[in-house]
Amino acid sequence: MIGLIQRVSEASVKVEGRIVGQIARGLLVLVGVEKHDDQANAQRLLERLLGYRVFPDESGKMNLSLADIGGDLLLVPQFTLAADTRKGTRPSFSSAAAPELGAELFEYFVAAARERCARVETGVFGADMKVSLVNDGPVTFCAGWKAMRLGVDLGGTKIEIVALDDAGKQLLRRRVVTPKDNYHKTLQVIAALVHAAEAELGQHGSLGIGTPGSLSRATGRLKNSNSVVFNGQPIQQDLEALLQRPVQISNNANCFALSEAVDGAAAGAEVVFGVILGTGVGAGIVVNGHVLTGPNGIAGEWGHNPLPWPEAHELPGPSCYCGKQGCVETFLSGSGMAKLHQMETGISLGAEEIVARAEQGDTTCESSLQTFENRLARSLAHVINILDPDVIVLGGGMSNIERLYANVPAQWGRWVFSDRVDTKLVKNQYGDSSGVRGAAWL
Repeated sequence: MIGLIQRVSEASVKVEGRIVGQIARGLLVLVGVEKHDDQANAQRLLERLLGYRVFPDESGKMNLSLADIGGDLLLVPQFTLAADTRKGTRPSFSSAAAPELGAELFEYFVAAARERCARVETGVFGADMKVSLVNDGPVTFCAGWKAMRLGVDLGGTKIEIVALDDAGKQLLRRRVVTPKDNYHKTLQVIAALVHAAEAELGQHGSLGIGTPGSLSRATGRLKNSNSVVFNGQPIQQDLEALLQRPVQISNNANCFALSEAVDGAAAGAEVVFGVILGTGVGAGIVVNGHVLTGPNGIAGEWGHNPLPWPEAHELPGPSCYCGKQGCVETFLSGSGMAKLHQMETGISLGAEEIVARAEQGDTTCESSLQTFENRLARSLAHVINILDPDVIVLGGGMSNIERLYANVPAQWGRWVFSDRVDTKLVKNQYGDSSGVRGAAWL
């Protein structure tokens, strides 16, 4: 919740030419409500603005509060205070509360203020208002109370929670085992992690969940999860009922991309394509700091497209769990590299071992690694031709192959439909913490 505080000698607000609120000496406060705000945040902001020592004492120093001088208070709702102006030239209001929540919390804020102040006047929520004031000084402060951010990364084998402050500093991080094949027990574990984190830190937080899969726009239930126990479950609805708060949900790849775009390896970039190359292959798209999901909820599902510009021996391609053949995932996942190496050489090695042996001069492993680099270059060139991102960030176990960051961009220009390629390929900043951090930023 945000308050823009101005010390005034007088102020008023009009709606349709009629004065609806007017004060003499005191504070004019423009009040913005964000989507994760609650009554606790409203109370904290009220305490801060009433306690601000912004009025002069006998020596002329700002040492007196509104209560000390018995001043008036004019509260005016202004949703534009919640705008995200970090990137681009058009403000985004995705952080602002929905009108219903905004009106409810503003009215709560006004009622709480009237219990503490002798004279409280207000504007009208949602109206076109004209505000007039004489700023005394001028003296203006921006005060706010932002809830900490909680993120949960839900995986097939582990559940992780992180708490971040508004600047992204990690306050807490915990990890537990995911209950095997038990949806309802998994929900209870998530709830217990959230309650324990809030009890330990002594504050309430917003909550985002990164899931294996995405929510269906048609049913509101989870789909496309490789942890099949979650498929078909109304996980967002169930968690909101269990925790009695809004819960933001996005798939793990989107959370990874968001984390790296907000304050990670791609911070400051306008368009970010975040790639996970691990046991599976996924991706997320972030534009101006916001996850792009699309009308079908599948934006960034890059791993289940066919390998582009295939060579004859790559067709029809390995079978994929999605029911198709030749998906990018079957070529670029760690297990995909291992299976293809075995097919070519008859030798069974894991991806890490293939990379290690290539570095030691093993020619068959070097050949497999070069083939992997070529396929990755083709697959990312296809993305560049469609999305043209500023930065591509690699995550997952395969992102630790350092030579990819030089060798792949050196090749992808062969397939990109441009005379030059300025897209950067970078390694993630937060490693296996990136997904859970991204969930907190939702």
